[in-house]
Amino acid sequence: MLCCGHHRKYFSDRLRKFLDFSESERAKKMVTHEKYLHHRLNDENEDLSKSHNKKELKESQLLLNELLIRGKDFSRINLVQLNDLQSFAAQMLKKLEFKDDEFNEQRTMYAYSSSSTSTVQCFLLT
Repeated sequence: MLCCGHHRKYFSDRLRKFLDFSESERAKKMVTHEKYLHHRLNDENEDLSKSHNKKELKESQLLLNELLIRGKDFSRINLVQLNDLQSFAAQMLKKLEFKDDEFNEQRTMYAYSSSSTSTVQCFLLT
């Protein structure tokens, strides 16, 4: 029974602490079951969407491999597969553009740091 007494004390302490808050603070801290479920549902939908996109990307990679490396006939692919390949190509182009932008930014920063270093060196030599 000692255990139950401990739990009662813990519960009454927590309840007292909660009730010590003002009404507005209590309202801010409380989460309704509906809000909690809504938040969980949104998280699950995001995860599902990510998984679906990842699956489609993998399928498109496999199809592209079959077409280009194994020589599968293009006339044997359906419209859905063709749309998936278009989406895959668009994603790959975005990745390439992003990497190109990163490379150009790094090159610009390197060129700027090199030119400012040589300017400092020239200044020191004169």
